[in-house]
Amino acid sequence: MISFYPARPQGCTAPAWDDTYADYAIEPKLNGWRMVIDQLERKVYNRHGERAKFERDILSTLGRTKIASRFLDCEWMGNRTKTGQNTLVVIDVMEPLPYAERRAIFSKLKPLSFEVPDNALLRMPTFKHPRLKAIWAEMEFQNNRAGETIFEGFVMKKDEHYPVLTNPNHNNAEWHKMRIRE
Repeated sequence: MISFYPARPQGCTAPAWDDTYADYAIEPKLNGWRMVIDQLERKVYNRHGERAKFERDILSTLGRTKIASRFLDCEWMGNRTKTGQNTLVVIDVMEPLPYAERRAIFSKLKPLSFEVPDNALLRMPTFKHPRLKAIWAEMEFQNNRAGETIFEGFVMKKDEHYPVLTNPNHNNAEWHKMRIRE
């Protein structure tokens, strides 16, 4: 079974610089709008399962890119922030595969950097645990420089299948998030 809703991480209390998340895949958490793209039907849905307001713009940014998965879990940038206008970041593919296999499906996309460009199609990077504190500081620096919250923190994912959610308001216990700012 494939989830129709994007997996939502469960909040954790504070940054864990110890080895708590050493075995997790760690990605930045962006301040955008979460989207699911159905590539077969060429439709875009928000995280509540409703048709996305900016569907035409999102599909235009995706273009004719071929990612071998019907459903893409993405973040659409530029609505909550001035930074990253019309940039689509592929977070994951909604396939019942382990994390590394899912990532390989869209690995040819250029990774997101700390300076989020406008009008781009990117993939979410994965960070190494020993560098988390320095990466956190860089994300805070970028937020302060921009005068807005672009990076909200980290999402830590266990190396398991993409979670199936049947309710858009439920969080997935296998994914955790640490927030820079509330």
